[in-house]
Amino acid sequence: MAAVLDGMEATTCFELGSGPQTVAIDGLWAESNKRLVTGTHPIGMPLVIQNTVFSNDQLHTDGNMIDYAGGSPITLIGNRFGSFDLGIPYVRIAPNGSVTYTQIVSIGNSWLVNQTSNPPPSPFRLDSTTKLVSLGDGMSIGDATMRALPTIME
Repeated sequence: MAAVLDGMEATTCFELGSGPQTVAIDGLWAESNKRLVTGTHPIGMPLVIQNTVFSNDQLHTDGNMIDYAGGSPITLIGNRFGSFDLGIPYVRIAPNGSVTYTQIVSIGNSWLVNQTSNPPPSPFRLDSTTKLVSLGDGMSIGDATMRALPTIME
């Protein structure tokens, strides 16, 4: 059973702190929130988001659905992000202090957006210290036709 966050006027579904924990978000249905995840996370503590739906109907004005700083790996598996009538909900990863490397693994996720460009733009906003592995992700651009995002293995 999925947890539902709807109409709670929350700015963020999950605000990560600096405590030493592994975070797994699984089976969440989130609507009317500005962000899915924000904050920093300690080095070596993974963040996993899977089987989650995030509607960007109340997305923060900067467009970042995930705004994360840390040195821990992030894994996104089988999620649906966005709405057909709105822009791209971005994943923004930034370095945290002396961290020189962060990795995001994105597998089988779909973004529903109103963009018209083909190929679709990347939903990832990464700095030069973040490595991305993207396998089987897709973006549906307003017409319900899924277009493959490039397979990236850095």
